[in-house]
Amino acid sequence: MASEIIQTYSIGDIEVEVTEAKHPSKIHIKATRGTAKMEFDAKKFDFDNYYRHMNQKIRQRFDEAGDGDPKPL
Repeated sequence: MASEIIQTYSIGDIEVEVTEAKHPSKIHIKATRGTAKMEFDAKKFDFDNYYRHMNQKIRQRFDEAGDGDPKPL
């Protein structure tokens, strides 16, 4: 059974997909830029209340990684 997509959006050239996680109070975030990708789980509370900060961290990790896969948050 596939996880339900909650939201999709872009941070510049980074595509972000937010889906349900196995734990009911968490979400799964998958961010990709070309072939580089990063996946992690986050608390729904953190995503709802620290959305901008989380996006800044995602962008920063991709920028630090260059063409490789960034470290997860």
